[in-house]
Amino acid sequence: MKVIKFIVIFFLLTLNFNNCKVYCQEIKNDSIISNDDNLLHIIDKKANDSINIDISNKKILLYGGAEINYDGIKIESGFIEIDWNNNIITAKPSIDSLGLFFSRPVFTENSSSFTADEIQYNLKSKKGIIKKISTKEGDGFILGRIVKKTEDDIFYFHKGDYTTCNHAKPHFSIRSNKIKVIPSKKIITGPAHLRIFNIPTPLVLPFGYFPNNDNKSSGLIIPSYGESNNLGFFLKDGGYYFALNEKLDLSLKGDIYTKGSWGLKSLLRYKSRYKYSGNLNLSFGNIVNSEKGLPNYSIKQDFFIRWNHQQDPKLSPSILFSANVNAGSSTFHRNNTYNSNDYLTNTFQSSVSIIKKWNNSPFSLSTNIRHSQNTQTKIINLSLPDVSLSMNRIFPLKTLNKSTKNKWYEKIGMSYLLNFKNDISIADSLLFKTEALVILEMELNIQFLLVLRLNF
Repeated sequence: MKVIKFIVIFFLLTLNFNNCKVYCQEIKNDSIISNDDNLLHIIDKKANDSINIDISNKKILLYGGAEINYDGIKIESGFIEIDWNNNIITAKPSIDSLGLFFSRPVFTENSSSFTADEIQYNLKSKKGIIKKISTKEGDGFILGRIVKKTEDDIFYFHKGDYTTCNHAKPHFSIRSNKIKVIPSKKIITGPAHLRIFNIPTPLVLPFGYFPNNDNKSSGLIIPSYGESNNLGFFLKDGGYYFALNEKLDLSLKGDIYTKGSWGLKSLLRYKSRYKYSGNLNLSFGNIVNSEKGLPNYSIKQDFFIRWNHQQDPKLSPSILFSANVNAGSSTFHRNNTYNSNDYLTNTFQSSVSIIKKWNNSPFSLSTNIRHSQNTQTKIINLSLPDVSLSMNRIFPLKTLNKSTKNKWYEKIGMSYLLNFKNDISIADSLLFKTEALVILEMELNIQFLLVLRLNF
């Protein structure tokens, strides 16, 4: 009789176990080992709401703050289904009482991650199908309707967008029906076109290639868009980046406005370790104001030069060259910049210098070219050149004393300075014109200074 009771109780417990639901506030470090021998790693799972184990269908359902970890892969979502019969993970967002999605699936592998509306991932083959993906690659974002992930971590997008805008609905993008993404390497697209506010534009590309790694490589620079009250809609800072070599790179950018204005910019950067480093920035703007036929119509051409050069003292202790140049037309920043600091700056200064020192000698020679420019008065002041020959203090009578006792005249020191300086003052509009020679204001100064000092 006891044997019969035991069999009945065991049968009821088994039946209950097959349909059980386990509820918990938070389950931590819960894991199962798949019955499939092809899975070699433990599947760690947890959920903040509940876990439903369906033995008959070989599935586990995780609700609310669901998370699984398997072989370096982490999937987080509002709902996750584990089908250990087919080794497939399905992740979907949760739905609130208003029918809105929240807790969208997030897939993380190594240092890369993406968000989607739905993820189906095979743990064995490492392939996946993703719907409505949003992922960050380098400085840009990629959005796709249907994406296939291969075992080599390569993503194939069907109807995708590439953009540098970080909004959920980007203000601008490059759209293509086919996009291939190799994480941390490159992004390749088929025929593509530019969209602004999701409206297609006539700007079409036969293909797209975007470098996507930390190493320097040549590639397109995606422009930003906007609107200017005076110049119209614009595409700004679009161009191409040239990775010339390990010591040198160059970026060429352009701006274009719907009312006819345009601009060009180039930035050359160079660096040689233990020798020198610097950058040269050239900018030109062609600004069209108003409309043809109106009295205030005008075309203004501006330019600006920035050059910074620093020499490493290890290169040559006897000769030191440096440059810091900021010069251009007085109206450049007013017409061509959106940087508030540059826009409000009224003066620009530049200097280029070469300093020569002789070994075992108190003498040194300094040659400088200086520039100062006021954008309000539109006057340019130049020191062209400013040359100084100096001698550090020496004690010339020290060698006359042959005895061991110090003499008072040994403390007589002498230093020397010769300075030659030519100052020029001229209006910026006349700087490069021949008629400027007639009204050019020049001031030549020569200074000689000999200092004798007796220390007691």
